[in-house]
Amino acid sequence: MAWLHGTMLLYGILNLTLGVIAFTRDSSNRTSLIAGGTIGLIVIAAAALAKTKPTAGYALAAVMAVMMLIRFGPIMFQPEKATHWVAVILAPASVAMLLALIVGHFTARR
Repeated sequence: MAWLHGTMLLYGILNLTLGVIAFTRDSSNRTSLIAGGTIGLIVIAAAALAKTKPTAGYALAAVMAVMMLIRFGPIMFQPEKATHWVAVILAPASVAMLLALIVGHFTARR
């Protein structure tokens, strides 16, 4: 499923990019760089893994999306938080990634 691999790559790049942007906005915030970079690289690796071992790759991407949703979902509804702008992007992107994985699962040819 090439479209799902592409979606996973975009989601990984988004996480990586937002981690870098959050770090450049506040250079004392290394956590954003480390967490966003790590999650982004893991999702990109999951996309590569999904080509040879689909179950493992898709499961890894789903776990990362759930983790990001748990982290940023509640913040999305708290506009006074400094990371609100990241949450407004990542929470819906995480939901979209999960939905893409679900659609991919049910449309896969077995």
